[in-house]
Amino acid sequence: MANSKKSDDVVELEKSPAWTQEAVAPGKLSKAAAVLLFLLPSFVSKPFRRFVLRSHPCLEARTPLNATSYLDGLRGMAALIVYMFHYSYRWYGRLGNGWGSDEADHWFLQLPIIRVIHSGRASVTTFFVISGFVLTIRPLTLLHRGQPDRLFDALGGALFRRPFRLFLPITASTGIIATLCQFNVFNRYAAPPTHADTPGQQLRHWLGSLVDLWNPFGAINGRKTRYGNPYDGNLWTIPVEFKGSVLVFVLLLALLRVRGWIRLMVVAVSTCWLISREDFDMGLFTGGLFLAELSIILPPTRSQTAPAGRWGRLLALVSRRERHGRLLHLLRHAAALGCFFVSLWLTGYPQDNGQKSPWYQTLSRVTPTVFATNEETKQFFWLGCGSLLLFLSLMYSPPLRMAPPSDGSHPRSAQATSLLGQPPVSEDNHGFDAAAQPLLQRPFTTRFVQYLGQHSYSLYLAHDSVNHVVCNSYLGPANAKFSQAEAAYKQLMAEGNRVVEAEALMEAAQWAYWRTFLLATFMNTLVLFCVSDLFTRAVDVHCVKLARRFQRWAWGRP
Repeated sequence: MANSKKSDDVVELEKSPAWTQEAVAPGKLSKAAAVLLFLLPSFVSKPFRRFVLRSHPCLEARTPLNATSYLDGLRGMAALIVYMFHYSYRWYGRLGNGWGSDEADHWFLQLPIIRVIHSGRASVTTFFVISGFVLTIRPLTLLHRGQPDRLFDALGGALFRRPFRLFLPITASTGIIATLCQFNVFNRYAAPPTHADTPGQQLRHWLGSLVDLWNPFGAINGRKTRYGNPYDGNLWTIPVEFKGSVLVFVLLLALLRVRGWIRLMVVAVSTCWLISREDFDMGLFTGGLFLAELSIILPPTRSQTAPAGRWGRLLALVSRRERHGRLLHLLRHAAALGCFFVSLWLTGYPQDNGQKSPWYQTLSRVTPTVFATNEETKQFFWLGCGSLLLFLSLMYSPPLRMAPPSDGSHPRSAQATSLLGQPPVSEDNHGFDAAAQPLLQRPFTTRFVQYLGQHSYSLYLAHDSVNHVVCNSYLGPANAKFSQAEAAYKQLMAEGNRVVEAEALMEAAQWAYWRTFLLATFMNTLVLFCVSDLFTRAVDVHCVKLARRFQRWAWGRP
């Protein structure tokens, strides 16, 4: 948002001595130094520029927060959890079991709510809900504002750019993996992606895999088949993302001219029908569309554009009571927090033996019959419910403190108008007020979590390869040594008179393994952050720009 006044940073910069105002321009650095700074991750290069090259922080571009920034943070946390899921389950598969489902399953990380930090499947369901919401919130906003020209531009542009946004980065990532395969980088420590005898064969195999991945008319069955690209098995989600994107765009286009409440009901019924057909992924996309519509019809906070009719009278009553008491505000907090913790409990439904865990036995028994055929469908059902409830609790979480009323904010004021068909009188955007930020959204707008959100796609694309190369180089040999120590321990215990020696051997082996595991975790995570940071700046950002430029060229616009 433009501001005629100078920011405090700029004013302070003008008052500071001349030597602190010097910013290092690209021409002042050699090409080698510029390349080195580019290759460094941003969390290293930015402090280096600021404290060593004396580049003032106000000269660095910052992405301001907005009302949906918490979704970027939520997406980033989901990507990090997917990484933790694939990293930990490879070595500790018992984490997938429910707490108490067996005598050996009493780990702290298996407890409900706690287990969310490694519930990778729940993170994927959250991805799909976020996509359904983010892809449709802008077209829906323009629809409610009565701006059909901008609406069709936004809808058409989003659909036009979507395949490029999804598939261009994975073209680059799988190309890099194919190159590493040709140099046998993967062959040393784990079952590698496909390796060809010659570079030409590798190239043809890679191009063939891309054709299958890019094919928009192929059968996309999502979790039922989990088809993965031979160079990265986790890419099964990308065709699902594209299919879900097309679904919500077509559904929104078909319902543009209907009344708001009819559109909301049709989307809700579609979501329930898709889930009942065990098409959980598409149901999550339409669930995101439903939440986007709901957030406009029933806005989480007071605004100058409030619904008319019954919705308006209801919100007017709520608004008046909020202004004269804090009871309803506290009840909103209680409801949001309650939904939030219930959603964490649901999204932590165990991958295995959930029906045996005392924390999930009841939930397993009350699963609707259509989803009770096996444990996997039970888990998918409750993960979907948990992701939708999580999104709802974040969206309607109130600010920590009750904000004072502002002029013209009452739903019955002169500026108030209907969001169910009539355009608002004013379209002023007063920006994002960080002080009035909802309580549950705050953790997702912190600097670190926003950093994760900025690099979430790169984290998702890079984590499997980094796990194969870096993690396995540490833990592969460590597991082999630990297995040898276990065999020696059993042999010593069998002899009967060497118990003390056996226990000392096992204790030393355990400490050695844990030291290696902690070192591997640190190095693997550090390399992943560096690689994903570089991939975002070198590939992902430019793919987004290229898609927009191609759209402008194809549409004949400057």
